[in-house]
Amino acid sequence: MNHPPLKLFLVRHGVTDWNLEGRWQGWSDTPLSKLGEEQAWKLRARLEEKHFDRVYSSDLTRALDTARLAGFEPHPDARLRELNFGVFEGGSNAENAQRPEFAAWIQDPVNFAAPHGESYASLRARAMHWLEGLPQSGKILAFSHGGLIQVLTCGLLELNPLAAPRIWRLRITHASITVLERHWTPNGAVWILERVNDTAHLEGLSDLSGLL
Repeated sequence: MNHPPLKLFLVRHGVTDWNLEGRWQGWSDTPLSKLGEEQAWKLRARLEEKHFDRVYSSDLTRALDTARLAGFEPHPDARLRELNFGVFEGGSNAENAQRPEFAAWIQDPVNFAAPHGESYASLRARAMHWLEGLPQSGKILAFSHGGLIQVLTCGLLELNPLAAPRIWRLRITHASITVLERHWTPNGAVWILERVNDTAHLEGLSDLSGLL
C-alpha cells in the first residue's frame, strides 16, 4: 500500500551554561542559558507557519523549554534524550580525560558505556524505537539533542558514523533544524535528507559552531 511521505523535523535544544562552559550534559537536567532562550525564540519565526501533525520533545528541561519558547506544547518522551554519559556528566573534556574510563570510551564509543551511562549503540536503538512508533505519513516535529539527532540521521541515511573515531562528525549545532523525508517505493522506505544543521534563523547571534 502506498502512503504519502512522512516529513521529520529534528530540532536541537538551545544552548545552556554547561554548553558554554564545555561540560558534558547527557541526562543532567540543565536549563537553557539566556542565549539559549533567545535561540528558542528565533525558532518560533521559522516554525510557527508550519502545521505539524504531532510535536514531541525530550523530557529534559532544555529541550522542553526550547519547544515551548518556540511556540509548541510537545509530548515529552524520554527516548529523545541525549546520550547518558554516566560518570562523565558535569566534567569538562580536560577533567574527563583524567578518568580511568576515558581511554576505553574514546577507543570504542559505539559499544563502551561509561559507568552509570550508555553506549552510542544503545542511543541509536532507542532513537529508532521512537521512530518506529511514528505514523506512516504526515509532518512530525521533535525537539531533542545533538547526539540523538546525529545517530538518527545517519541511521536513516544508512551512514555509519558509529565506526568513526569521533561520533560527532555530523555537526548539529544548538537550535538548528534538520529535516528528513520518508518516501515509499516498491522496494520499501527511502529516506531523503532535505536539510541538515540549518541555522539561518540564528543570524546575528553569537557563533556557537565550536561547542559540543
